[in-house]
Amino acid sequence: MRLAAILSATLLLVFCSPTFAQVFYQYPDAPTVEAGRFDVGTYLSGGEDLFRWGGFGRLGIVHYWDVGFEVLVESFNGDWRGGAGGDLRYQLLPTTSKLPFDLSADVGFGFASGNDVTIYQAPVGAIISSPLKTDNGTLITPFLGVYAVFTRTKATPSGLPEVSDNDVEAMLRGGVSVGLTENLKIYGTLQLGPQDLGSLGLSYRL
Repeated sequence: MRLAAILSATLLLVFCSPTFAQVFYQYPDAPTVEAGRFDVGTYLSGGEDLFRWGGFGRLGIVHYWDVGFEVLVESFNGDWRGGAGGDLRYQLLPTTSKLPFDLSADVGFGFASGNDVTIYQAPVGAIISSPLKTDNGTLITPFLGVYAVFTRTKATPSGLPEVSDNDVEAMLRGGVSVGLTENLKIYGTLQLGPQDLGSLGLSYRL
């Protein structure tokens, strides 16, 4: 009987864990936010049987350092759950650099929970972007993030023993942002791994 309970919990973990996409801050630019400035925004994401809506904020804390946070709700095959995450970034290249791109290191932590399964994720990586200005002054910025994501999945179905699993996966997140005004930008993103997602969002600098 105990073996059957453990098997049931294990199957729940196996079938539910891939449905959770990565939970941590999505920001379409490599330079950190200036100290004392605050950015806010929102995005919509979609993948196979998955729909997600999230909101975020990012605060410049000291020169070349900023911190971000995110909250979200998502639906997979009609099942709803919630999540939150945060990250800390350091800008590796100074603002005086003559290189035509910006580069920042990023570390974060996030979770998503629902349907007796909780996923914890800790990404470590870097993001690069290169601002390009068109003839009419519009700022277009391609960006690419490369991450290693540590994932811990816990299944705790009612009346059954807890089952957990650890994994490390690679993730790429790339896209482009377009400045509509000096403080407002829209962006599109494609994420590959741990869950493949397409996203559309906007951010506003207060």
